[in-house]
Amino acid sequence: MLNRLISISVFIALLCAASSATAQDYVEERAEAVRRGLLLYEFDSSAWVATDALRDKKSAWKLYTETAKPKGWVTTEVGKGRLMTSFVAELNGEIVSVFDAVTKGRKVKKKTTYPLGRALTDQEALQLQAKAALPLSQIEPCRDLLPMNTIAIPTGQADEVFVYLMSSTQKSNEIVFGRHYRFKIRGDQLVETVKFSNSCLTIPKAPNGVGAVVSHVLTPYPQEHHVFAALSHDLPVYVTTPKTGTLWRIKDQKITAVER
Repeated sequence: MLNRLISISVFIALLCAASSATAQDYVEERAEAVRRGLLLYEFDSSAWVATDALRDKKSAWKLYTETAKPKGWVTTEVGKGRLMTSFVAELNGEIVSVFDAVTKGRKVKKKTTYPLGRALTDQEALQLQAKAALPLSQIEPCRDLLPMNTIAIPTGQADEVFVYLMSSTQKSNEIVFGRHYRFKIRGDQLVETVKFSNSCLTIPKAPNGVGAVVSHVLTPYPQEHHVFAALSHDLPVYVTTPKTGTLWRIKDQKITAVER
């Protein structure tokens, strides 16, 4: 398995390699991988900057961590390209949001503290329920890539949520490609489990790197975790799929087959 940051010479060699897939292959699958990967990146970014905003506001942080009983956070779309991450807790016997941060990209646009709590929307309640339904006994976490981050995104169906468990690293120069999971949860029922890799795979991110290359054996096309990695590190990702003998390039929110 290739698992290193590619050098200029390797990059050129890969561009010259034969590819058995064409622009017409796996069009829908690639489009869906990009859609989900972009949502993963946007929802994860919102949660990170919202968490920083909460920590910076001491009164809200004390309310969330000391006065109330924390239950985690949920992120929802609120229109105009904006997301809202809400920090959920049990307060006075009710499950409510005690702090909301509206974000766009990696910027916080609005912060609101609710000393008495705010009732959850239906979508927020659905996300919270879905996260509670995660089948943690089914996963194999990577010991050196903990804690796993939880990201919930909409499936497009009103009563469904995709919940991802993503391995993480504390090293800024390391790209994590595995092991990640996706669960489709309808209400509080698990209806699908997808594992994205068999191994705990990370590769170093060199300052002068021009791209990252990995081998992917579980599907004949890249999946959303590859798109997420490319967006998170602002770096092209090249994915080889042995099932088709194809080299795919992920760049500018597109997945394309590299032709000879």
